[in-house]
Amino acid sequence: MQIIINNPYRTIGLLADCSEREIQKQKGLIKRFIDVGKEISFETDIKLPTSCNRDSESILIAFAKLEQIKSRVTNGLFWFVNASNLDEPAIDYLKEGNREKAIEIWHKLIPASIESEVTARNCSAFHNLSTLKISLAFSSENIDFENFKEGILLKSKLLNSDFVDNVITRISDETFHPNKEEINKLFAEELLINISPFLDKSDGVSSNDFIEIINQSSEFLKAYILKRFIDKPIHNIETLVEESENMRKEKKEDAYELGKKLFEKTKSNLQLLNEILGRTSIQYTILADKIAEELLRCSTDYFNFYKDSNADPGVKSLELSKLGDRIACGSKIKEKLKDDIKFIEEWIIDKPTREKFKIINADYNIITETLKFYDTEIESISNAKSLINRCQKSLQNIKKMLGYSDEIYLNLSSRVGSNAQNMIISEVNNSMDARNNYVDYRNFLNGGIGTNLSFDSQGRPTFKTPPPSAPEYTLQQLHAVMRNALDAVTLIGTLDMNASFRERYNDNKNTLQNLCNKMGISSSNYSSTPKTPNSNSSQTVKSEIPSWVYWVGGFIIFAILSKACNR
Repeated sequence: MQIIINNPYRTIGLLADCSEREIQKQKGLIKRFIDVGKEISFETDIKLPTSCNRDSESILIAFAKLEQIKSRVTNGLFWFVNASNLDEPAIDYLKEGNREKAIEIWHKLIPASIESEVTARNCSAFHNLSTLKISLAFSSENIDFENFKEGILLKSKLLNSDFVDNVITRISDETFHPNKEEINKLFAEELLINISPFLDKSDGVSSNDFIEIINQSSEFLKAYILKRFIDKPIHNIETLVEESENMRKEKKEDAYELGKKLFEKTKSNLQLLNEILGRTSIQYTILADKIAEELLRCSTDYFNFYKDSNADPGVKSLELSKLGDRIACGSKIKEKLKDDIKFIEEWIIDKPTREKFKIINADYNIITETLKFYDTEIESISNAKSLINRCQKSLQNIKKMLGYSDEIYLNLSSRVGSNAQNMIISEVNNSMDARNNYVDYRNFLNGGIGTNLSFDSQGRPTFKTPPPSAPEYTLQQLHAVMRNALDAVTLIGTLDMNASFRERYNDNKNTLQNLCNKMGISSSNYSSTPKTPNSNSSQTVKSEIPSWVYWVGGFIIFAILSKACNR
């Protein structure tokens, strides 16, 4: 630590409580040494592990620093004084290089080191032992943390005691009357200047360890150093977040690497602020949430950039969001990260499905576009057959690629079958309605009572849903529709189906088959054709075949098939 190694008092070979007369005398002596080219050394030199500089420039600087009383006090806080009957023998041992003996003497006054209380008798021992301990901490390549810690805490205890003036007045003069807060500030400023080059270095001391020491020091020292100490990490975090944001906006494809770098580079700064401020402090929360927000944006931008490419962004995006979640403090950003993590986790789980869709993409698009096309077409049996035929090749291609038992394939095939079935239902029901309306209308004209008739209050027959007219719809037309429907339903049966649709399909097929059987139509006898009554016959159309077959049958198939389609 330079404030001790090249302390101006050490450079000129005096103690910190030397008089102005002694300083001027030493200045003349050193000048004579320089004039004759003699090596500058004194019997009063204190031998520390590291030697000081005594070239002409260093000597000039040393004397200049001791011209101002404030500077004399600041430097005196890091050098030795001879203020008690035990200080002199201890310092004599230091002149011989026997540091162990000096420590032993001062420990007679401070037996429990930093646990001892400062008194008028031992206050200079606190000061001198503190200076020696700090010096020994910097005597090798690596800082001795325990010596450094003991030295700082001994000095802190002295500076916060009622006896600090006993030491300060020996260093200064009667014109200088600082209070405890000012003395602590002088020590803190010089300590920060000298420790900064060693912070977070492999041969130095970590910021967290330094803060640990300061947290055990006096309130004056702690308040000042911690306030000054947080400026750097705050500035670092704000700068790093801004840099990440600018680079991410410019190259979203690098968002993952940027997010990782941001996390790593801000980790120590954030940890340090946590040690100083605490995780619940507003200042810490604001900074932590800034980092978390940028990590979330890196995750989102990286995901959106690569989601439609061959490079699946799921795992890396999730990593960034989880890093943000570890840092975030505020409820708003934590909720956003929670939602994002849930989304990406589901995306990762769905990866096998996405991979399948990549394989079948062309055929899948053909089928979905075909389904979309027929959604706007007339619901007819011919369109149902056309839909199936146009989708068959693509379905077979998907089946080959995914396998006959694959869920995606079965659901897609079932969707085609279900849409075709809806078209068949629509035409069958329309045909039933057309035939029933024609039968009711003919019966009404011939004085009969149609199944679609009711009577008003005066006993006059009226249609429940009276058509403006009832165009002729023959049994042959109805039978043709039914045979065509049976044929189309059989075609649906060639499709692979999932269990749910297979059950509905079988129910509807059986319903249609039973209805056709009652009408004299069978799958093995499509050629059966009922007689068509003469349009001029006075016989009612109703007598040809029971009308309940039509309206009841139409109602049954409509109810069952519609229910199946809406499941």
